[in-house]
Amino acid sequence: MHPLITRNSDFVLVFGVIGIILVMVIPLPAPVLDLLFAVNITISLVTLLVVLYMLQPVDFSVFPSLLLVLTMFRLSLNVASTRVILTKGHLGTDAAGKVIQSFAQFVVQGNYVVGFVVFFIILIIQFIVITKGSGRIAEVAARFTLDALPMKQMAIDTDMSAGLITDDEARQRRSEVSNEANFYGAMDGASKFVRGDAIAGLIITAINIVGGLIIGVAQRSLPLADAAQKYTLLTIGDGLVSQFPSLVVSLSTGLLISRSSEKRAFGQALLEQYLLQPRALGIAAGVLALIGIVPGMPTFPFLVLSAGAGGMTYLAVRFPESMEELPPAADEAVDAEQELTPIEQAEQELDVEPIQLNVGYSLIQLVDPNEGGDLLNRIKEIRSSLARELGLVLPHIRIRDQMDLAPGAYRIVIREESVAEGELRTNEFLAMEVGPVTEEISGTPTLEPTNNQPAMWITADQRERAQMAGYLVIDPSSVLATHLVETTRRHADRFLTRQDVQKLLDRLKETSPAIVDEVLEATSLGLIQKILKNLLKEGVSVRDLMIILEALADQSTITKDPVMLTEAVRQRVGSTICRPYLSEDNALDYVALSEEVEEVIMSGIQQDEQGEYQFLAIEPNAAYQLVNGIANAVTQVAGLNVQPLILCSRSIVRAYLRQFIDIQFPTPITVLSIEEVPPTIQLNEIGRVELTEAE
Repeated sequence: MHPLITRNSDFVLVFGVIGIILVMVIPLPAPVLDLLFAVNITISLVTLLVVLYMLQPVDFSVFPSLLLVLTMFRLSLNVASTRVILTKGHLGTDAAGKVIQSFAQFVVQGNYVVGFVVFFIILIIQFIVITKGSGRIAEVAARFTLDALPMKQMAIDTDMSAGLITDDEARQRRSEVSNEANFYGAMDGASKFVRGDAIAGLIITAINIVGGLIIGVAQRSLPLADAAQKYTLLTIGDGLVSQFPSLVVSLSTGLLISRSSEKRAFGQALLEQYLLQPRALGIAAGVLALIGIVPGMPTFPFLVLSAGAGGMTYLAVRFPESMEELPPAADEAVDAEQELTPIEQAEQELDVEPIQLNVGYSLIQLVDPNEGGDLLNRIKEIRSSLARELGLVLPHIRIRDQMDLAPGAYRIVIREESVAEGELRTNEFLAMEVGPVTEEISGTPTLEPTNNQPAMWITADQRERAQMAGYLVIDPSSVLATHLVETTRRHADRFLTRQDVQKLLDRLKETSPAIVDEVLEATSLGLIQKILKNLLKEGVSVRDLMIILEALADQSTITKDPVMLTEAVRQRVGSTICRPYLSEDNALDYVALSEEVEEVIMSGIQQDEQGEYQFLAIEPNAAYQLVNGIANAVTQVAGLNVQPLILCSRSIVRAYLRQFIDIQFPTPITVLSIEEVPPTIQLNEIGRVELTEAE
């Protein structure tokens, strides 16, 4: 828009509003009144066209205020025209200006009875049909929008917490939701302006007729018939001049508030949705043709309309792809801008994807929404749930089809390292025995990819039978989603960068700047990252960053060793760590370490010259015996259907035993220290790790 227009728009608006008030007070000559009537009609038509081309109602957020201004403008013109009609109506139909005269003579052919009928029909259409319906729609839309406001705000907060949107996008969405609520709330009240305008038009017309007859007969000494002809005709002309733009604005109001959330112009959406139903168009063409050949009916117009409907039917059937929604021009421009040069493409190849899911070509249907695939939605849910569970926003998961994979195979890659893979059968279901089953089901044996548990692939017609028999039956998309979420959970520490840590600190600093400043003075960003990665590696949530930083602030003056600082944090959040492993009676079943095992571990912890712990170095034979002892204890506990959990008497032993287990055992084993267990929890020893020779 030209700067001259934007710079003076406020001045023009102020001048216009003041002018509306002055029109009600100052007598106006007929030419000026003609100009204002023309302006009124022009603004009404422009408003209607803007509404028709508007993509969504909220884009015209000034409409409620504009509606008030236009209503006052029309009423001020009614007052001005009433003054002219009553003071100069005895001079003839041209006394009130050319616009009123044209409506009085041309539109109603100079017959005030016809004018009355036309005027009241327009008034009924506006008052009973349009304004009443528009008011009801505005009321319901405002109520539903305000009722949905808290849920929309919560959805935005959830998406932001899950990393699906940035802070700026969240602020923009909150602003859009707030603007939408304000708009529909304002429209609920503004629709009353239109209804009141119609009532005022009827009352003003009645006053003009009665007042004109009194003035014409009593003051101007006109015969009653002559006075009725002059004043009534001018009044009807004035009423039609006012009701025409009022009807247009009422129509604009109805169109605007009845629009759906579909971001397309009304005409485009209307045509597309009509053409999406070629059967209805074809039937309409046939019915029109039959009506056209009925004796006595005008054949030509019905046959022309029948041919038009038939042509639209042909286009809809012959070119269905042309009926699909086209991307906006702006999107095409963005796509054009995203075309990369060879150098930019080469630079892009240097980027390392934090996490990537490669799939065989037959698994593409699980990803493609057009083929009923829901994997993309599941991935959004995965990122959201892990954000709530671990306090870490995972990076976006890139999905690619890889030709060197088997058709049903997939591979999970983290920073270009393959960490997990599996194979699915898209048209079958995975059945697992999770308890006693009442009937054996035949299928193709396989392993459930997440935990390598025995399973089998069964056909779709066996699904219900297997469920009734007690099997757990999982669809392929759920199998892949479960494997993906468990893999990302196990490797969550690999996604935490220093930039991520800085963002977490910045967010906390908005509400608790003191603790953030204290920790950063005593430690470094890199040390905080190491501690958070240590926690995430064992599945400990870093969501409550305040508690973690308070523990660091208390212990960082004593040691800078990340292992010991991690143990201090674990002790602070011990109740949270223990909660998933508690039984229904608030008891913790654990495997203990013998004193000999703990001494072996303590003697193997090496220290540097500063006395800080560095690594675990156990004599090979002792390490061999320790592996056997842990394996025997875990096997014994597994027979009791209890999750293996080793409890150490000292936190330093726990830290390095966990490192030892990560190296020696493919499946993670939970290791806690007694210092992490709250005193309110009952401890039940169900096994013990001893140094054991191989049998």
